[in-house]
Amino acid sequence: APTDNVFTPNGDGINDNWGYPWGAYSRYRLQVFDRWGQQVFFTEDINIRWNGTLHNGGKDVPASTYYFVLEVDQIKRTGSVILLR
Repeated sequence: APTDNVFTPNGDGINDNWGYPWGAYSRYRLQVFDRWGQQVFFTEDINIRWNGTLHNGGKDVPASTYYFVLEVDQIKRTGSVILLR
C-alpha cells in the first residue's frame, strides 16, 4: 500500500508528498482523483510522488480526501489518501 494515507504538503520538508514506496517494478501507474472523479495526478514513473498540486505543477488542490488507483506489476489497488493543509 502507499506509504501513508495522510500527507501535509506545506513546504516544511516533512511528509510533503505522497506515493508508493520506491522499488523495482516492471509496471507502475498511479492515478489520483478528487471526489468528483477528476484526475488530479498521474504518473508511470516510480520516482515521482504527488506534491498536492494539480498535476504536480498547477495550483494547490484543496484539503480533502482523494482516491487513488495504483497498478504495480500485475496488482491493482484502490484506496484513499487525505491531504491536509
